[in-house]
Amino acid sequence: MPTPSAEVHFSSSDILSDDDRKKVKTRRAAASNELALLDTEIALANLELECDSDESHDTSDTRRLWPNSSLPTLRKRRRELQSLIAEYDAAVAPHKYLPSELLSYIFALTFLNFPTYLPPIRHRSPLLLCHVCSRWRTISLSTPELWTNLVYQYARTFNPYTMMAIAEEWFGRSGSSQLLSLVITHWTGPLQSHRRDHRSVMGDLVGRLLRPFAKRYEHLDLCLPADELHSLLDDRNFSLPALESLCLEYDIHGTVHADQPMLGENSIVLRRASKLKRVELKHFDTFSIDENIFNWSNLTHLACINTRMQLVQSHTILSKCANLVECRIAIHGQARNDERRSKPISLPFLIHLNIGFHLLSSSSTPGHYTVDEIVATFFEPFTLPKLKDLFVSFARRLHGFSWNREPLISLITRSSCEIEVLQMELTPLRNVTLRALVDAIPGLKALRIGVDTLLPREIIQGMTGIQNSSVLLKHLECLVCLTDDLEAVIRMLEYRFNASSSSTNRQEVDRAGDGFGEGEDEGSNFQIARPTFIMLEYLGGVINHDQALRVDRLRAGGIEIFMERSR
Repeated sequence: MPTPSAEVHFSSSDILSDDDRKKVKTRRAAASNELALLDTEIALANLELECDSDESHDTSDTRRLWPNSSLPTLRKRRRELQSLIAEYDAAVAPHKYLPSELLSYIFALTFLNFPTYLPPIRHRSPLLLCHVCSRWRTISLSTPELWTNLVYQYARTFNPYTMMAIAEEWFGRSGSSQLLSLVITHWTGPLQSHRRDHRSVMGDLVGRLLRPFAKRYEHLDLCLPADELHSLLDDRNFSLPALESLCLEYDIHGTVHADQPMLGENSIVLRRASKLKRVELKHFDTFSIDENIFNWSNLTHLACINTRMQLVQSHTILSKCANLVECRIAIHGQARNDERRSKPISLPFLIHLNIGFHLLSSSSTPGHYTVDEIVATFFEPFTLPKLKDLFVSFARRLHGFSWNREPLISLITRSSCEIEVLQMELTPLRNVTLRALVDAIPGLKALRIGVDTLLPREIIQGMTGIQNSSVLLKHLECLVCLTDDLEAVIRMLEYRFNASSSSTNRQEVDRAGDGFGEGEDEGSNFQIARPTFIMLEYLGGVINHDQALRVDRLRAGGIEIFMERSR
């Protein structure tokens, strides 16, 4: 057997000089050549073994390089060469010679939008990078961006103080200038197993994780009891100068008294957060809020979840939010204790509006607003020229109530907005009301009226152009509704699917030609949008075989269709 190439073993983390890399590549080429010859020799040895028992085969012409080597010896040598080549490959792997700065940047991008949940899991956190090799560990520990985003899981199965220590060490690796993000979840265990030292734990969380790093927080999502909220927000020595996004959740289980806290009565902390643009408030049910708690004019996103406002209060707050892009609020029914008309409110950048009306009565209660009155009063002062997405809901079904269309129609007309998504929940609409909305919003791409409103046959036929040459809702792609004419809906979908296919083919021809053909204009039916998502609840008998086949063909064409018979 020839003398093998000199074998040098390298550590997986060694960084070689240019000369050593050339030597390694030369040795790898020699080892590869030897491996190729060895594979041939093993094949010849196997052939000899097969022919030993068959004297009719002449093997005198075969020339083995290692005639005195046994087959086990050859196979052992092949394994050694394969292992050696793998070591050579590891020694000159391209990623090992990337600059440390570039590796650090790649690591930071890898975990950019992935927070670490405490306690950390190795393969789902930056700890994974620390267990590859010593160089990667060194680079990871010196990349502060990797250690800035934490979710503190407050659960029965985890020791809160152990996780506080981990969080402190984690943020300690982030340096002194990196912006931080922290989420403190609400208690995820059974309520009856709530920790007896809950308030003490919350106080220590504030003291160990919030106050020491306050000046560096860019995002905070906190679930805290009333006392901790007050002590934090009323502390004049506490500031959040870098804060851009804030979610405050009122921890009702950690609050001793039953009264809801009043946010911002003595607080200047959030008012001084000059960069704060996104605010979300959770579970401050019918809360009292100081009108100066936030710098409202800076906000672009406001969401109040399970947090209901009085009507006048909502107007007062929204009138200060001139830069809002997205808004989600809930209006609480109230007594007629303030008959003042709100001044006009213009929100020139608002695109998404989600408005819920809670605890309302369809009948007139002495001294209180009716449903129609509070809806009309809420919408009356607004002008929303860029509104694209509107969601209106009621907290519960109001039997015998049918919503008055005029406030919303007036808002759309006054704003000259082009709404693309209209969603109604627990909001019964008369046929004439729904038709008026469809006529007022011709550019709708999504209409979600749920099962509380029956989609009139007139509108279904209008969406196919049967009644006249004009087709309703040409841009509609998504429909969620209740129908009593399943056949009409299927025909409508088939028509719009075929029309949209013709539109696509025609547009391809137009791109290659001179535009519209003779006798056609931009109003013709080839501009109808293809349906993409349909969810129906239908009245009447079960779907028949022919209808089922047609629906399956539409699904095969790329339309998501979900259908259920109303019970």
